[in-house]
Amino acid sequence: MMDNTETKKARGRRVHTRIMLWSLLLIAVGAMVAPLSGYLFVEIAGAQSFEETNPRSETTWRDVREGNTGITTIQGDETGVLIQNGGENWRQLRNGVVANIMPWVLFAALAAITLVFFIAGRMRLDHRPSGQVVLRWKLWERVLHWTTATLFIVLSITGLSLLFGRAVLIPVLGPEGFAAYATLAMNSHNYVGPVFTLCVAAMALAWVWHNIPNKTDLA
Repeated sequence: MMDNTETKKARGRRVHTRIMLWSLLLIAVGAMVAPLSGYLFVEIAGAQSFEETNPRSETTWRDVREGNTGITTIQGDETGVLIQNGGENWRQLRNGVVANIMPWVLFAALAAITLVFFIAGRMRLDHRPSGQVVLRWKLWERVLHWTTATLFIVLSITGLSLLFGRAVLIPVLGPEGFAAYATLAMNSHNYVGPVFTLCVAAMALAWVWHNIPNKTDLA
């Protein structure tokens, strides 16, 4: 009986390890493969031709974005500026510093996780399994957890491919296919994001009481 229990425990650990590895692989491969779906929409929707610069931005629009102050009858802070330039500043920061540094940050995080795993190894039991099991997570808790995890994978794939798409994917896939995919990915990211936020909030509300310090923690 003990051997069968230990076999089931070992099989469960292997299943959990495979789930973790396949999830990481899905995120990595999906971020590169998902943009290929954009070519399915190019022929149907007819993507517009891609241009490095907008010809209309060379005159009036570029002047407006410079944030020059004019005259207005509206009272208040910065009311004389027709268009605030904050969005343009963030776009330059995102496509510059963020897009260039974040890949190294992600690589460092994965390297640190791998290093800790090889140094610390697996967390093993102090004693042999007793063979007795208890229900730790209810059905609704498991559904909430896996729903959040699935939405996280979708956000990771769409977010990574959109963040690094211009620098990495456009030279490889071409602008037309990526433009069609980017529209789909951006809409998916925008709609999935609020649902993911609600799921995370629900998890916090459901399990926060487990993390409140008490005398057991002090002991």
